[in-house]
Amino acid sequence: MKFCDMRCEYASWPEDDSVDGSGSCRTFQALYCKRKGRLVHKNQLCPDKIERKP
Repeated sequence: MKFCDMRCEYASWPEDDSVDGSGSCRTFQALYCKRKGRLVHKNQLCPDKIERKP
């Protein structure tokens, strides 16, 4: 199974540091998906995941 995480080439941290109200500590479990153009839940199942090339 493929899960949404930072190993995906479409994933990045949200640009807005106040997404979760904690500044930049990244406690909010979300990533920005470039393919979908929105925030998605980190670690959810994702059929679109493509591993980053080293």
